[in-house]
Amino acid sequence: MSSINSGMFTATGQHFGISLTRTASIPEPSLLAFNLRSYLSEYTGYAKIRRAIYVGERCPTLSIESYSIALEELEEKTYDTTTYKHIARLLEQLTGERRDTEEWERRVSKEVKEQDTEIRGKLERAKKQVSKKDTLQAQWELVRLLQQRGLMDEAVRALQDGRTSCGGMPEQAELYVEAARVSQVMGRWLQVATYIQRTEAVLPDPDATARAELAVLRAQADFGDCKWSVAVNGLRELSIDTASIVFARKAVTPRDIALYGTLAGLAALDRDQ
Repeated sequence: MSSINSGMFTATGQHFGISLTRTASIPEPSLLAFNLRSYLSEYTGYAKIRRAIYVGERCPTLSIESYSIALEELEEKTYDTTTYKHIARLLEQLTGERRDTEEWERRVSKEVKEQDTEIRGKLERAKKQVSKKDTLQAQWELVRLLQQRGLMDEAVRALQDGRTSCGGMPEQAELYVEAARVSQVMGRWLQVATYIQRTEAVLPDPDATARAELAVLRAQADFGDCKWSVAVNGLRELSIDTASIVFARKAVTPRDIALYGTLAGLAALDRDQ
């Protein structure tokens, strides 16, 4: 029998006929020494925005700060008006202060319209000229714009559409890897695994850096599916040099990997793991 009361844990049981009772103090969690902005600085792009929103949703003490950081990132580095308005509303509910988003939305909408018109014009011209190279380049520009708008599903579809313009297997692999990255941001673990398989099918012998990134992406997908031991075994194959390159891209951090390994060990109930 066990109970938790006022930070105390009491366990009572029978062992060889002897009653055992143990009481241990469980310290209250403290965020005084935790620097949220420093922690989030380890990420970039939508990985940083999603992480900030994740913290805000789960930690009331840090919600205002985390949503404020997310809003800053959205305003400075994206065209994602939908998420921006959503986070602005959350902050208004928490602080009681209304934020004027209309001016930013108008400016962003104008820029998006201009860029979208320009990119689709490039695509149309490249297709008429039957230029695979120019078509693929314009397709990549479209993907980046969709990502900046937060339209991740459309970005993945645009990546799939780019396959017909690829000149070889390496270009197809690059599209698949990017689709895996986008899926990772969305937490679509089965989709991540699918695109990794497609990458390896067209590029069976990738270089060390590509292998490292694929290993990290695969491990995240395995963790997402609760395949703890499989994920840890995959991460063991990473060298320090190749892992540091992946960390530099800031989609995943050393802190993440350490946490994943700890959770995997706990889940396996094996001290050695």
